[in-house]
Amino acid sequence: MGEYRFNLEAGGNLEYLNDMEFQLVRNIISQERAYIMYDYFLSKYDSGDFYDPQVFGASSFYKDIEVYKLQFDLLEVMQKKTGRKLYTTYNYTRVYNNKSYLDEHTDREACEVTLDICMGYQGDYVWPIWMKDNNNQKHYVDLKPGDGLIYDGLHTSHGRDKADDRVQRQVNCFFHYVDADGPYKNYILDLFRKNQMR
Repeated sequence: MGEYRFNLEAGGNLEYLNDMEFQLVRNIISQERAYIMYDYFLSKYDSGDFYDPQVFGASSFYKDIEVYKLQFDLLEVMQKKTGRKLYTTYNYTRVYNNKSYLDEHTDREACEVTLDICMGYQGDYVWPIWMKDNNNQKHYVDLKPGDGLIYDGLHTSHGRDKADDRVQRQVNCFFHYVDADGPYKNYILDLFRKNQMR
């Protein structure tokens, strides 16, 4: 992952995957706060058409102000977990359904450090995200409401298999940061982005 690979620290309620290339953090926010965000986005989802250009069958929200409030609250935690000073770039929220799928991909420069938090889902089944390690092996990660997954979105391939009827609605918020001393620091607040595509 190169010179600017971030190093995730031990400590706290953590589970490691693939030699610390990505890190599962249980209850990074409370379930109560997650459910508030879940209800908030379902309300927005029901009020209009928010087409997502990357994920078939999903709706998306770019730079939501309520998510920004949470993102800044999480900045200190994220700096501790990564061992780096970070700048906030942007956030992106998706409402998935049983028609959704996400092809394997890596993210753009503003997503050097990403935190994915599950805010809630309908039913008994959570639709997992998967990460590929350096041996090209997939690791499936189930995120319960309030759980977070930290990863290097710029270098770690990830995606989601095609959803089936077990997936009704699921809300995930993505919080993106860059290393304040790294090569992508000018992406602070995603100021260079000319449109709202992820």
